[in-house]
Amino acid sequence: MKRKHGEHFSRERGSAIAEAMLCLVFLCLIFFGLMQVFQWAAAKMLCEYSAFYTAKAHALGYCHSIVIRAARIAATGASGQDVSGSPATIPYNREELALRAKDYM
Repeated sequence: MKRKHGEHFSRERGSAIAEAMLCLVFLCLIFFGLMQVFQWAAAKMLCEYSAFYTAKAHALGYCHSIVIRAARIAATGASGQDVSGSPATIPYNREELALRAKDYM
């Protein structure tokens, strides 16, 4: 039995689409994997930066609250979205700050 001329080309088109999809999936895996490696490296770098400034503040003899503040400020870039509220709503007496610190931690 003879094949029709168009039948041969339709099978080739189907295999080309399948090969393209496989290549696209493979390239997406590589691309998104590299994005994850980049985010991990950036977080690691910011954590090392925070540890450096924490050790520096401690070595210079600052009080414990200043040392902790230095660590938090240096790690702010890796901490994510700010959900603490606007600066105008932050209380300034020690008791309320201690209560909010438990939520922050």
